Amino acid sequence: MFLIFHVAIPLLIFEIPYLKKHFKINRFCLALGAILPDIIDKLLLILFRLGDGRYIGHTLIFPCICLIGLLSMNELVFRLKKNQSNDLQKTYIIPVSIFIGIFIHHRIGTEAPSFRAGRKCR
Repeated sequence: MFLIFHVAIPLLIFEIPYLKKHFKINRFCLALGAILPDIIDKLLLILFRLGDGRYIGHTLIFPCICLIGLLSMNELVFRLKKNQSNDLQKTYIIPVSIFIGIFIHHRIGTEAPSFRAGRKCR
């Protein structure tokens, strides 16, 4: 149920006509970003018994690291292709979509720890 909730909310937000008109978003990457923290944390819990299912992916630094990494990889691919069109807006759609999905995931889960990985809020 939470998986559907985490994916549906970002997709519904970007169906608002004003946002749909002014922002170009890759919906698949938005949904992927919305469940990425859960995928990472559940894998760490299952494979290595780290955390309680809300560990590294549910910290505030995680979206920032993901955005920097995705933008760096995107810039590298853009330069390797030597795209002559210089249409930078199109090249940033995927990394920004993933970041927005992760950010909305963090704002939906208010009980998630924000400052220390693995620590529950009381």
